[in-house]
Amino acid sequence: MKQASIDSNKLWKAAGKPRSGPLFTKSQSCRANYCKRLKDERTAETLSYTNELHEALLTKNCKTFSKCWRTILNVHKWMVA
Repeated sequence: MKQASIDSNKLWKAAGKPRSGPLFTKSQSCRANYCKRLKDERTAETLSYTNELHEALLTKNCKTFSKCWRTILNVHKWMVA
């Protein structure tokens, strides 16, 4: 998806950055698909950590809980910065 977005953007720029037409539509579509995929991956990653954290709490596994908690804090620091 990333490469498709890059390629369509290069074609769009080479055509003089038109604000309408098939090149513009394809460039915008590829970019939107790539951004949506990135967002979905971030959401899935956060959900995964949340599930691991919940499981660690249920099993009262302090070591796993601490590891998950530190990971979540680092992810949120990265997203805020």
